[in-house]
Order: sequence, then C-alpha cells, then structure tokens
Amino acid sequence: MKLNVGVIFGGSNLEHEKGIITATSVMNNLNTDKYNIIPIYIDKHNVWYTGYHLKDIINFRDIALCKRYAKKVNLVPSGKNFILQTTNLFKRNVSYVDLVIPSGVGRYINDGSLEGYLDIIGIPYTGCKVLASAISKDKVIIKDLVRANNIPVCSYVWFYKDEFLNSKKK
Repeated sequence: MKLNVGVIFGGSNLEHEKGIITATSVMNNLNTDKYNIIPIYIDKHNVWYTGYHLKDIINFRDIALCKRYAKKVNLVPSGKNFILQTTNLFKRNVSYVDLVIPSGVGRYINDGSLEGYLDIIGIPYTGCKVLASAISKDKVIIKDLVRANNIPVCSYVWFYKDEFLNSKKK
C-alpha cells in the first residue's frame, strides 16, 4: 500500500515563488511506486489548495487559473487519520495524508509556524521540529549558538528595523 505524502508549499512570504520551484522539484522526484503525492499549495493570502495539476510548475504561470481548478482545503485530524477537507459549507474529504513534507521557504513555512500546526494536529512531517526551525531563521541567535560551540563565525552587526529607520546616520 502506498503512503499518501502531502507536500506543502507557497505561503504569504517573500520567497513564495522559490517555494513553488522547490516543491514541484520535490514532487517530481518522489518515487510514485511508493508514494501518492498530494500537493498542498498555500497562496499569498494563506488559503490552502490541493489538486493534481499543482504538481506541474508550468501551471503556476497563471496562478489565478491554477487556483480556479484547485480545491480550497484545510488539513484536519479525523480520528487516527489526517484529511484534506474542503472549506465550503458542505465539507467533503478530498484525500487522506499520512505524512507531510514542508517544502517551501520563508516565513510561516519553515520558521516553526507550520511545524507547530503540524505538531498540534499530530501529523508526522519531515524536517526540523518547531524550536530548531525557529532558531535557524533568527540569524543572530544561530550565529551566537554556533560561536558558543567554538565554530568560527564572521563578525557581524545587528539592529532592529526601527533603529535603522529612525537612525540619524543614513
């Protein structure tokens, strides 16, 4: 029996398109003899979609058309299973998901947010857990951790955005 693998990508971040490229590459290189691949696309407004045409990067040339033929879904627990369920008034199960591969990049996808949601509903996923994902996105903290473990780090300066914007030296 094949494992149903949901590949989650997209999201409301600056690296949205890079996530699409990464995810379509992942989906096209998974072994289809072992896995049923279920694309789960998150648009820039955080609306989740699924549809087999989302596996092909060519279809993302026209995102509006791509979304028109996809189903709006939520990933929810159902007993011991995890289902993609339509979001309309009459909820319908679209497919089951056994495992998730978070395959996007950027805020809300690999910063601990998505991992936290997946932990809450209890679905297994690949990659880092919440803490490791969150820490790795904070460049100052990760450099301090690396330096604390006697690994050389280049000198750096950090500041908050407001400090930069309100600085008299520009």
